[in-house]
Amino acid sequence: MHCPARQQLSFETAAECTCGISLPALEQFMVMTPMLGPGVNDLRNELTRREVGQVMQEIARLERSLPQLGFSVVLTAAPREIGLSLYALWLFNRTGIANAVERGGANRQVLLVVDSDMGHAACMAGYGLEPFLGEELIHNALNAFSTALAAGQLSPGILQLLAEMECLLIDCAESLENAFGIAPFEFQGLAHLIESEQEGGVVY
Repeated sequence: MHCPARQQLSFETAAECTCGISLPALEQFMVMTPMLGPGVNDLRNELTRREVGQVMQEIARLERSLPQLGFSVVLTAAPREIGLSLYALWLFNRTGIANAVERGGANRQVLLVVDSDMGHAACMAGYGLEPFLGEELIHNALNAFSTALAAGQLSPGILQLLAEMECLLIDCAESLENAFGIAPFEFQGLAHLIESEQEGGVVY
């Protein structure tokens, strides 16, 4: 992936990015490690119970439609010393969102982290999705959400972003099917092919 700090390419097996960023280095800025899970993690109590239910219902529908994928949403406040992108990276890897066995191409989680105080959101895709769901596509999906967030429409914005992500993933699957003759959403096989060609792991 591209390092959130300097947008440099790094590898899953690397202890740290070439810019010096690593998960242990981020630990010093964390007061505590929240235990998060799939679905909605509203650490700020910003959504009503009804809104949480609506987002959970949409996530459940997406996971039925795309059963190889998992979606999580976290509403929180990022430490100002590191910013939202690096905090999202840390949450993705340290808080139990992804199962311990979901390494490399097996990690097909999508995480949306929202900091309403900052008026920003960050989206992380697991290593198994990144060969197909690039930074530019994620950035474009976040643009629409940022507009909704600025207007105070948090729950509708989350639902809109989930819909955007679904469209991107379906388009991606159809492109793979046309180009390689593989069935929709068979990401894992192609991820292993890319991994072997990179001689050291999927670039993330």
